[in-house]
Amino acid sequence: MFGSPTDATYTSPADMDAIARGSRYVLGRSAGAGDLGPMTALGVLRGLRVALRHRLGSDRLEGVRVAVQGLGAVGMPLATFLAEAGARLLVSDLDPAKLANAVDRLGARPVPPEAILSAVEAA
Repeated sequence: MFGSPTDATYTSPADMDAIARGSRYVLGRSAGAGDLGPMTALGVLRGLRVALRHRLGSDRLEGVRVAVQGLGAVGMPLATFLAEAGARLLVSDLDPAKLANAVDRLGARPVPPEAILSAVEAA
């Protein structure tokens, strides 16, 4: 199955329409699934919960520090899911408006893009 959050891979619904001419297992077409970002974010969230259960013995996100780098089609829905689950969010984005939105709406702590990878350990 092919699917793409278009802003992350630079594919458009028209590109996915072209792929669909060769396969019926394609998401993200111009007349179809629509915005795949929230579903992709849900998949990331489920994977994170499995990793937590394996590492910590529980899949609870409450109080767990999580960094989200990029608040686009996948990152913002993911940050929202994480905040709803009680995670302590560290967020980064090159777009100041997206960053401010996550801080205001989700209570996230902003982190400069160049520091996001080390921010979880330092926080």
